[in-house]
Amino acid sequence: MLVKSGYFVIGICCLILGVIGAFLPVMPTTVFILIAAWAFANSSDKFHQALLDNSKTGPMIRSWRYNQCVPKPAKIAALVSMIISLIIVWFSTEGWMISSIVGVIFILILSFILTRPSNGLESKSE
Repeated sequence: MLVKSGYFVIGICCLILGVIGAFLPVMPTTVFILIAAWAFANSSDKFHQALLDNSKTGPMIRSWRYNQCVPKPAKIAALVSMIISLIIVWFSTEGWMISSIVGVIFILILSFILTRPSNGLESKSE
């Protein structure tokens, strides 16, 4: 029961962060919604089904679950928000070290996102 409660709390927190991310350019939405779906799948059938039935989140979750696809608009949003975030970090920190670390992390994340298929029609090699 405690484990289910932990997954539920993770799901609620990620859902809230995902909703915030829909309005702020520096916060991702897709990642948080996918984590929320995973957490709700382990804790609450009702919340998990609500995410799947939602017209905005359902296709994104199914696309990732079955084909590990990241839709092109989500890729563009991730790229733009990371560039904006990196610019903010660059101008708001003193040295180049933190900006460089953030830049490397963003490059790693973007390389993962951009190498995923954009739609379910692309076949996954096994």
